[in-house]
This record gives sequence, C-alpha cells and structure tokens, in this order.
Amino acid sequence: MKLLDRIVILLLNLCLLFSAILIPALSFAQSPDYFHRAFARTGLYARQGEDGVSYRSVIRYIGGDSSTYALLSDRQLDVIAGHITAYMRGERDHFELYMDNVYLNDGYADGVRIFGDEAIAHMKDVRSLVLAAKIAAAILCGLLPFLFLYLIIRRRSAGRIILRYTLYFYAALLTFAILFVLWSALLDGGDYGLMRALWRNIHHLLFPFQPEKVAGSFFNDALTYILRVELFMGAVYTIVGILAATLSCFLLFALLLRRAAGQAAA
Repeated sequence: MKLLDRIVILLLNLCLLFSAILIPALSFAQSPDYFHRAFARTGLYARQGEDGVSYRSVIRYIGGDSSTYALLSDRQLDVIAGHITAYMRGERDHFELYMDNVYLNDGYADGVRIFGDEAIAHMKDVRSLVLAAKIAAAILCGLLPFLFLYLIIRRRSAGRIILRYTLYFYAALLTFAILFVLWSALLDGGDYGLMRALWRNIHHLLFPFQPEKVAGSFFNDALTYILRVELFMGAVYTIVGILAATLSCFLLFALLLRRAAGQAAA
C-alpha cells in the first residue's frame, strides 16, 4: 500500500499541474473576448495619432503571399477573432477565411483570402491538440476527487510522505525543464536562435515522430502577424498565477494531511 500511496501522490500532482494549465488555456483559446482584449493590449486595433489620424497595424503575408499586406479594421479583426475561436471550438470545418472590403496593398478589394495554406494546415494540427487537451482535462479533473479521497482515507500513511514526494515531483519537473532549455541552446541555439530552437523542440514533444508537422510550424502568414507572441503573454501570466495558487492550496492540504497523520500516530 505504501507504493500505491507514492503513486497516488505523484499522480495527484500531475493532475493538478496539467489541470491548472489546460483549463484556463482552453478557455482563452476558445474565447473571442480574450482575443479582443489582447488585440487592444498589443496595439493591433486602430489607434489615434497625435495628428488626429487613425492608424492601423500592417498585417503582412495576406494569404501567405509575401508581396501582399493589409490594413484591417477593428471590425475585421473581431471577425478574425471569432473565426479562430469558432474553429477551435469545432464549430467550423475549415480554417479558410475570405473577407470583403479589405484594404489590400494600395486599394480596397473583395474576396480576399486571409490565411495561406501553411497557416491552414498548422491550425488543423492545433485544433487536434486542443481536442486532445479537452479529453485530457476531462480525464484529469475526473480523477482528482478520487485521488484526494484516497489520500484523506490513507492520511495516516500518506500524510507522512506527501510533502516529500511533492518536492520530488517538482524537482524532477524543474530538472527536465532546465535540461530541455540547455539541450535546445547547445544543439540548436547557434543555428536557429534559442527561441526558435525551443519552439521547434516543443513541437517535437507535441508531435513525436512527425517531422513534417514540426517543419510546418515555421511559416510567415497573416496568422503569425495577428497571433504574435505578445498576444499570448497575458494568458501566460494568468496561467502562471493560477498554477501558483493551485500549488499553494495543495501545499496547504499537504500540511494539514501531515498534521492529521501526526495526530493519528500520537
């Protein structure tokens, strides 16, 4: 039973970690309101200059074509946000998007294809990951009550080791993260730059034995100009905060369980 106690403690930490990451991440990925706030925060929406003129951000690689750029209105950006999130929710079968009245290069045009083939293929892979994340989150959240119940029932035995094995879990996780960054920096940093190397190697983890999907994660498209790194930083900070709060609550639970184990022993 002691071996099972250890397994349950490690599994509970794993479930809490991924639940705290996946649930808010899925919420953001499927929420148009999040994209609206992010567009405003990162300056993608039109802004008023000191001269009183409204300026729009330049979105390059319209349709995946390096020779095209567009000045999209706030309303058109909102349509794109709704399109992306609807696709992530599975409400659209294809990521293809055409828009009218787009200021393209030097004039307005109708029937403009916004995203190129590489972006469409990449988003298909992303949606597959989102679906897998939904399934994983449902399974993990379903396991949590039973794991907590097991530890409460076994508090006399599990309470003595819960803090120690929680520290083992996060020490192993931190070690893996450091080694992953060092591996990326030493093997790929010189040729790709550290951020590109990390991006590529993370895709190796997400799509093992599928080099074509890893290669397909590097492209220039209107999508990469809209979904910039800065756009996701607000979500990252929120998820880190949720993760920290979750871990703090679990450590409090572990301390109470250890105290209960000590009282039972006495």
